[in-house]
Amino acid sequence: MKTTILKHLIVMIHLLFLFNMKPVFAQLTQRTVKESEYDKWGKVIGSQISEKGTWSTISISYATTDTVFLINNLSKQQISIAGIREGSFMKENSFLWLKNNNLSVLNLKTLENIEIPDVKKYVVSMDKNILISIEKHNNAQRIVLRDIKGNSIKTIENTRNYSFDNETNRMVYEKIVDTSVFLEYIDLSRPLSFNAVAHKEAGSYTNFKWNDNGVVILSQNENALSSICYFDLKSKNLDCMNTDLIEDEIDQTSNTLYLSANAEFIYFNAKKKLVNRTTNDSVEIWYGSDQLIYPIRKMRDERGYTPYTWVWNRVDNM
Repeated sequence: MKTTILKHLIVMIHLLFLFNMKPVFAQLTQRTVKESEYDKWGKVIGSQISEKGTWSTISISYATTDTVFLINNLSKQQISIAGIREGSFMKENSFLWLKNNNLSVLNLKTLENIEIPDVKKYVVSMDKNILISIEKHNNAQRIVLRDIKGNSIKTIENTRNYSFDNETNRMVYEKIVDTSVFLEYIDLSRPLSFNAVAHKEAGSYTNFKWNDNGVVILSQNENALSSICYFDLKSKNLDCMNTDLIEDEIDQTSNTLYLSANAEFIYFNAKKKLVNRTTNDSVEIWYGSDQLIYPIRKMRDERGYTPYTWVWNRVDNM
Protein backbone atom coordinates (compact mmCIF):
# COMPACT_ATOMS: atom_id res chain seq x y z
CA MET A 1 0.00 0.00 0.00
CA LYS A 2 2.77 2.39 0.94
CA THR A 3 4.60 1.46 -2.29
CA THR A 4 1.52 2.31 -4.40
CA ILE A 5 1.05 5.70 -2.71
CA LEU A 6 4.74 6.47 -3.21
CA LYS A 7 4.51 5.71 -6.95
CA HIS A 8 1.50 8.02 -7.30
CA LEU A 9 3.35 10.80 -5.53
CA ILE A 10 6.36 10.43 -7.82
CA VAL A 11 4.11 10.62 -10.93
CA MET A 12 2.34 13.74 -9.63
CA ILE A 13 5.68 15.42 -8.88
CA HIS A 14 6.85 14.74 -12.47
CA LEU A 15 3.63 16.16 -13.92
CA LEU A 16 3.84 19.28 -11.75
CA PHE A 17 7.45 19.74 -12.88
CA LEU A 18 6.49 19.49 -16.56
CA PHE A 19 3.55 21.89 -16.20
CA ASN A 20 5.79 24.44 -14.52
CA MET A 21 8.43 24.09 -17.25
CA LYS A 22 5.99 24.61 -20.16
CA PRO A 23 6.19 28.46 -20.11
CA VAL A 24 9.97 28.16 -20.07
CA PHE A 25 9.95 25.95 -23.20
CA ALA A 26 7.53 28.36 -24.89
CA GLN A 27 9.79 31.28 -24.15
CA LEU A 28 12.76 29.42 -25.60
CA THR A 29 11.01 28.54 -28.90
CA GLN A 30 9.28 31.88 -29.56
CA ARG A 31 11.18 34.29 -31.81
CA THR A 32 10.14 37.38 -33.73
CA VAL A 33 10.63 37.07 -37.50
CA LYS A 34 12.85 39.84 -38.84
CA GLU A 35 12.12 41.81 -41.99
CA SER A 36 15.31 40.54 -43.61
CA GLU A 37 13.96 36.97 -43.33
CA TYR A 38 10.79 37.61 -45.33
CA ASP A 39 12.65 36.98 -48.62
CA LYS A 40 13.18 33.36 -47.53
CA TRP A 41 9.43 32.72 -47.66
CA GLY A 42 7.94 31.69 -50.97
CA LYS A 43 4.72 30.47 -52.58
CA VAL A 44 4.49 27.30 -54.64
CA ILE A 45 3.10 28.29 -58.05
CA GLY A 46 3.42 25.07 -60.04
CA SER A 47 4.91 21.61 -60.44
CA GLN A 48 5.64 19.13 -63.23
CA ILE A 49 6.86 15.57 -63.62
CA SER A 50 8.92 14.04 -66.43
CA GLU A 51 7.59 11.43 -68.84
CA LYS A 52 8.72 8.38 -66.79
CA GLY A 53 8.69 10.09 -63.40
CA THR A 54 12.45 10.26 -62.84
CA TRP A 55 12.43 14.05 -62.47
CA SER A 56 9.95 16.52 -61.01
CA THR A 57 9.91 20.28 -60.64
CA ILE A 58 8.62 22.67 -58.01
CA SER A 59 8.18 26.33 -58.99
CA ILE A 60 8.36 28.78 -56.09
CA SER A 61 7.74 32.53 -56.19
CA TYR A 62 9.83 34.53 -53.72
CA ALA A 63 9.60 38.23 -52.89
CA THR A 64 12.52 39.13 -55.14
CA THR A 65 12.61 36.39 -57.79
CA ASP A 66 11.07 33.12 -58.99
CA THR A 67 12.94 29.82 -58.86
CA VAL A 68 12.35 26.37 -60.34
CA PHE A 69 13.77 23.40 -58.41
CA LEU A 70 14.52 20.21 -60.37
CA ILE A 71 14.47 17.08 -58.19
CA ASN A 72 15.62 13.59 -59.16
CA ASN A 73 13.05 11.35 -57.49
CA LEU A 74 15.50 8.42 -57.34
CA SER A 75 18.81 9.94 -56.28
CA LYS A 76 17.28 13.05 -54.61
CA GLN A 77 19.68 15.23 -56.64
CA GLN A 78 18.49 18.86 -56.77
CA ILE A 79 19.11 21.59 -59.36
CA SER A 80 17.85 25.15 -58.83
CA ILE A 81 17.25 27.59 -61.70
CA ALA A 82 16.68 31.16 -60.52
CA GLY A 83 14.81 33.83 -62.43
CA ILE A 84 12.19 31.63 -64.16
CA ARG A 85 8.62 30.65 -63.29
CA GLU A 86 8.35 27.48 -65.37
CA GLY A 87 10.02 25.20 -67.88
CA SER A 88 9.24 22.11 -69.96
CA PHE A 89 10.40 18.52 -69.98
CA MET A 90 11.31 17.08 -73.38
CA LYS A 91 11.34 13.30 -73.10
CA GLU A 92 12.90 12.04 -69.85
CA ASN A 93 16.30 13.70 -69.58
CA SER A 94 15.92 17.13 -71.19
CA PHE A 95 14.60 20.29 -69.53
CA LEU A 96 13.91 23.59 -71.33
CA TRP A 97 13.35 27.12 -70.11
CA LEU A 98 13.26 30.63 -71.57
CA LYS A 99 15.01 33.51 -69.82
CA ASN A 100 15.91 36.93 -71.23
CA ASN A 101 15.13 35.70 -74.78
CA ASN A 102 17.63 32.85 -74.38
CA LEU A 103 16.34 29.29 -74.66
CA SER A 104 18.27 26.82 -72.47
CA VAL A 105 18.30 23.08 -73.23
CA LEU A 106 19.66 21.19 -70.19
CA ASN A 107 20.74 17.55 -70.51
CA LEU A 108 19.78 16.07 -67.14
CA LYS A 109 22.21 13.16 -67.55
CA THR A 110 25.37 15.08 -68.38
CA LEU A 111 24.21 18.48 -66.99
CA GLU A 112 25.39 20.03 -70.28
CA ASN A 113 23.45 23.22 -71.02
CA ILE A 114 23.01 24.62 -74.55
CA GLU A 115 21.76 28.22 -74.96
CA ILE A 116 19.91 29.37 -78.09
CA PRO A 117 19.79 33.20 -78.36
CA ASP A 118 17.03 35.52 -79.61
CA VAL A 119 14.13 33.13 -78.99
CA LYS A 120 10.69 34.73 -78.71
CA LYS A 121 8.79 31.54 -77.93
CA TYR A 122 9.26 27.78 -77.97
CA VAL A 123 6.83 24.86 -78.33
CA VAL A 124 7.37 21.12 -77.85
CA SER A 125 5.49 18.70 -80.10
CA MET A 126 3.03 16.31 -78.47
CA ASP A 127 5.35 13.27 -78.88
CA LYS A 128 8.19 15.30 -77.27
CA ASN A 129 10.50 14.62 -80.25
CA ILE A 130 10.49 18.05 -81.91
CA LEU A 131 11.35 21.42 -80.37
CA ILE A 132 10.03 24.41 -82.34
CA SER A 133 11.66 27.76 -81.57
CA ILE A 134 10.33 31.08 -82.88
CA GLU A 135 13.43 33.26 -83.25
CA LYS A 136 14.48 36.77 -84.25
CA HIS A 137 16.96 36.81 -87.13
CA ASN A 138 18.14 39.72 -89.30
CA ASN A 139 15.21 41.95 -88.25
CA ALA A 140 12.80 39.18 -89.20
CA GLN A 141 11.25 36.09 -87.68
CA ARG A 142 12.20 32.51 -88.42
CA ILE A 143 10.93 29.11 -87.30
CA VAL A 144 13.54 26.50 -86.38
CA LEU A 145 12.74 22.82 -85.84
CA ARG A 146 15.21 21.14 -83.45
CA ASP A 147 15.86 17.73 -81.94
CA ILE A 148 15.90 16.83 -78.24
CA LYS A 149 19.47 18.13 -77.88
CA GLY A 150 18.64 21.51 -79.43
CA ASN A 151 20.31 20.78 -82.78
CA SER A 152 18.67 22.35 -85.83
CA ILE A 153 16.71 20.02 -88.13
CA LYS A 154 15.16 22.60 -90.45
CA THR A 155 15.06 26.41 -90.56
CA ILE A 156 12.25 28.39 -92.21
CA GLU A 157 13.27 31.99 -92.79
CA ASN A 158 11.10 35.13 -93.03
CA THR A 159 7.97 33.76 -91.39
CA ARG A 160 5.15 35.90 -90.07
CA ASN A 161 1.88 34.50 -88.68
CA TYR A 162 1.76 30.92 -87.41
CA SER A 163 -0.48 28.59 -85.42
CA PHE A 164 -0.40 25.12 -83.81
CA ASP A 165 -3.36 22.78 -83.53
CA ASN A 166 -4.81 21.97 -80.11
CA GLU A 167 -2.57 18.92 -79.61
CA THR A 168 0.64 20.47 -81.04
CA ASN A 169 0.70 17.85 -83.79
CA ARG A 170 0.39 20.21 -86.73
CA MET A 171 1.41 23.73 -87.65
CA VAL A 172 0.56 26.31 -90.32
CA TYR A 173 2.56 29.44 -91.01
CA GLU A 174 2.99 32.12 -93.66
CA LYS A 175 6.39 32.70 -95.26
CA ILE A 176 7.38 35.88 -97.08
CA VAL A 177 9.56 35.56 -100.20
CA ASP A 178 10.30 38.96 -101.75
CA THR A 179 6.76 40.39 -101.87
CA SER A 180 4.92 37.09 -102.22
CA VAL A 181 3.09 35.34 -99.38
CA PHE A 182 3.19 31.55 -99.02
CA LEU A 183 0.99 29.52 -96.69
CA GLU A 184 2.59 26.23 -95.63
CA TYR A 185 1.67 23.30 -93.40
CA ILE A 186 3.81 20.94 -91.27
CA ASP A 187 2.86 17.58 -89.79
CA LEU A 188 5.11 17.28 -86.71
CA SER A 189 4.70 13.53 -86.33
CA ARG A 190 7.49 11.25 -87.54
CA PRO A 191 8.47 11.44 -90.35
CA LEU A 192 8.16 15.21 -90.69
CA SER A 193 5.92 16.30 -93.56
CA PHE A 194 6.02 19.74 -95.23
CA ASN A 195 3.24 20.89 -97.58
CA ALA A 196 2.68 24.04 -99.64
CA VAL A 197 -0.91 25.21 -99.18
CA ALA A 198 -1.38 28.52 -101.02
CA HIS A 199 0.48 31.42 -102.60
CA LYS A 200 -0.46 35.00 -103.46
CA GLU A 201 1.40 38.15 -104.42
CA ALA A 202 0.35 40.19 -101.38
CA GLY A 203 -1.84 40.12 -98.32
CA SER A 204 -1.81 37.88 -95.27
CA TYR A 205 -3.17 34.70 -93.68
CA THR A 206 -4.24 35.19 -90.06
CA ASN A 207 -6.67 34.21 -87.30
CA PHE A 208 -6.34 30.43 -87.47
CA LYS A 209 -8.97 28.23 -85.84
CA TRP A 210 -8.40 24.44 -85.67
CA ASN A 211 -10.57 21.36 -85.44
CA ASP A 212 -9.77 17.67 -85.92
CA ASN A 213 -10.26 17.83 -89.68
CA GLY A 214 -8.63 21.11 -90.65
CA VAL A 215 -8.09 24.78 -89.93
CA VAL A 216 -10.13 27.92 -90.66
CA ILE A 217 -8.06 30.86 -91.94
CA LEU A 218 -8.81 34.52 -92.50
CA SER A 219 -7.27 35.49 -95.84
CA GLN A 220 -6.69 39.13 -96.73
CA ASN A 221 -5.56 40.43 -100.13
CA GLU A 222 -3.54 43.52 -101.01
CA ASN A 223 -6.69 45.69 -101.00
CA ALA A 224 -7.50 44.67 -97.40
CA LEU A 225 -10.51 42.66 -98.58
CA SER A 226 -10.98 39.62 -96.37
CA SER A 227 -12.22 36.15 -97.12
CA ILE A 228 -12.74 33.00 -95.05
CA CYS A 229 -10.76 29.89 -96.09
CA TYR A 230 -10.65 26.30 -94.86
CA PHE A 231 -7.67 23.96 -95.24
CA ASP A 232 -8.71 20.31 -95.16
CA LEU A 233 -6.00 18.13 -93.57
CA LYS A 234 -7.05 14.96 -95.40
CA SER A 235 -7.45 16.26 -98.92
CA LYS A 236 -4.81 19.04 -98.48
CA ASN A 237 -7.21 21.39 -100.32
CA LEU A 238 -7.76 25.05 -99.47
CA ASP A 239 -11.34 26.23 -100.05
CA CYS A 240 -12.00 29.98 -99.91
CA MET A 241 -15.33 31.79 -99.78
CA ASN A 242 -16.27 33.80 -102.82
CA THR A 243 -15.91 37.44 -101.73
CA ASP A 244 -18.90 38.36 -103.91
CA LEU A 245 -21.13 36.47 -101.49
CA ILE A 246 -20.75 39.15 -98.85
CA GLU A 247 -20.23 42.89 -99.16
CA ASP A 248 -19.89 43.52 -95.45
CA GLU A 249 -16.63 43.89 -93.56
CA ILE A 250 -15.46 40.66 -91.87
CA ASP A 251 -14.46 40.94 -88.22
CA GLN A 252 -10.67 40.60 -87.92
CA THR A 253 -10.63 39.09 -84.40
CA SER A 254 -10.10 35.34 -84.26
CA ASN A 255 -12.57 34.77 -81.41
CA THR A 256 -15.48 35.32 -83.81
CA LEU A 257 -14.51 32.37 -86.06
CA TYR A 258 -16.30 29.09 -85.38
CA LEU A 259 -16.94 25.94 -87.37
CA SER A 260 -19.32 23.01 -87.12
CA ALA A 261 -18.20 19.56 -86.04
CA ASN A 262 -18.29 18.24 -89.61
CA ALA A 263 -16.45 21.38 -90.84
CA GLU A 264 -19.19 22.02 -93.40
CA PHE A 265 -20.42 25.30 -91.89
CA ILE A 266 -18.17 28.17 -90.80
CA TYR A 267 -19.51 31.00 -88.62
CA PHE A 268 -18.05 34.50 -88.55
CA ASN A 269 -19.04 38.08 -87.76
CA ALA A 270 -19.33 40.89 -90.29
CA LYS A 271 -20.82 44.36 -90.34
CA LYS A 272 -21.65 47.05 -92.88
CA LYS A 273 -18.73 49.15 -94.03
CA LEU A 274 -18.56 52.82 -93.06
CA VAL A 275 -18.52 54.41 -96.50
CA ASN A 276 -17.82 58.13 -97.04
CA ARG A 277 -18.13 58.84 -93.36
CA THR A 278 -16.72 62.21 -92.27
CA THR A 279 -15.79 63.46 -88.84
CA ASN A 280 -15.04 66.98 -87.68
CA ASP A 281 -12.35 66.92 -84.99
CA SER A 282 -12.14 70.72 -84.92
CA VAL A 283 -15.41 71.07 -83.01
CA GLU A 284 -14.89 72.80 -79.68
CA ILE A 285 -17.20 72.09 -76.75
CA TRP A 286 -18.11 75.17 -74.76
CA TYR A 287 -20.26 75.30 -71.67
CA GLY A 288 -23.31 73.65 -73.18
CA SER A 289 -25.77 71.39 -71.40
CA ASP A 290 -24.57 68.36 -73.44
CA GLN A 291 -20.85 68.94 -72.74
CA LEU A 292 -20.44 65.63 -70.87
CA ILE A 293 -22.69 63.65 -73.19
CA TYR A 294 -21.00 64.59 -76.48
CA PRO A 295 -17.75 62.57 -76.02
CA ILE A 296 -19.80 59.45 -75.16
CA ARG A 297 -21.99 59.86 -78.23
CA LYS A 298 -18.93 60.37 -80.42
CA MET A 299 -17.26 57.21 -79.06
CA ARG A 300 -20.36 55.12 -79.69
CA ASP A 301 -20.65 56.49 -83.21
CA GLU A 302 -17.05 55.59 -84.07
CA ARG A 303 -17.72 51.93 -83.31
CA GLY A 304 -19.70 51.74 -86.53
CA TYR A 305 -22.60 49.45 -87.31
CA THR A 306 -23.67 46.41 -85.31
CA PRO A 307 -22.04 43.18 -86.53
CA TYR A 308 -24.10 40.15 -87.56
CA THR A 309 -23.22 36.47 -87.49
CA TRP A 310 -22.85 34.93 -90.95
CA VAL A 311 -22.71 31.25 -91.92
CA TRP A 312 -20.71 30.04 -94.89
CA ASN A 313 -21.53 26.62 -96.31
CA ARG A 314 -18.14 25.76 -97.80
CA VAL A 315 -19.45 22.63 -99.56
CA ASP A 316 -22.03 24.55 -101.61
CA ASN A 317 -20.11 27.85 -101.35
CA MET A 318 -23.12 29.82 -100.22
